Amino acid sequence: MKNASDERLVLAIARWRDDALAEAYRRHAASSFALAKRLLWDAGVAEEVVQEVFVKLWHEPERFDPARGTLRGWVATVAHRIASREARRMSRHPTESLTAELTALLLDPSPEPANVLERGLDQAQVRAILADPGSRIPEVSQWIIVMHCIEDRSVPQIAAELRLSEHCVEMRLNRALKKLRDLLRRRGFGQT
Repeated sequence: MKNASDERLVLAIARWRDDALAEAYRRHAASSFALAKRLLWDAGVAEEVVQEVFVKLWHEPERFDPARGTLRGWVATVAHRIASREARRMSRHPTESLTAELTALLLDPSPEPANVLERGLDQAQVRAILADPGSRIPEVSQWIIVMHCIEDRSVPQIAAELRLSEHCVEMRLNRALKKLRDLLRRRGFGQT
């Protein structure tokens, strides 16, 4: 199956050949994972999206039409659709399920980095807060918060990766955290 075309792979999947599904997964899982992770910022949820895409391919191979495009394109389209649906679900009521610890972390005015994962906080909650339309945080600033607070990267590391000055990264981080704190306070979090 390694040298089979996309069309032949899907025909083999329709005949319940798991080696064909494994080959399709080998070829296209990484790109669909990258797409889902870009949309969701959560590797765990992105992995679930990829799994759902390939379960859909296994159960509904007839949905792929080689006349309309490549299997890679079909997988990417389905992954985008599922990830977008998940992002909408996560952002509907992002602050309702906040843990006290996450609220404390976001309301903490100290400039010290906090590794959210080490503290056992839910990455999806942070993503949902950032995606909240009320936060009005630019996408680059959202990435900076994730890289700093969740991935525990230093300002110089973030600056190098995003090709920004360290000063710019610090300013964006401070402004975005302030906006998050204001959003949480407006919603009644952190008030006794």
